[in-house]
Amino acid sequence: MFSVGEQKQTTNPAVLLEGEQGTFRVVSPSGDVSRYECQAGHSIASIEHLGSTESRSQWLVEKIGDDASPTQVRFTARKKNSPSE
Repeated sequence: MFSVGEQKQTTNPAVLLEGEQGTFRVVSPSGDVSRYECQAGHSIASIEHLGSTESRSQWLVEKIGDDASPTQVRFTARKKNSPSE
């Protein structure tokens, strides 16, 4: 089970999120950022695309809320900082 703020890398977010509940920020290997809502009885109840960020080698999954409620948690894609920042 994930704790809020915990991040995990995976090759398959659906398998990783099996049995989880809550709201997750998910970044695909191509850099697409989405919010996944997980509820009891569903691996993933809903997905909302939010934007994009830099590419990566695996999926990155971060739990950002305990409840799967689109009105409770809002977040945006994180952009890579420039070297001068």
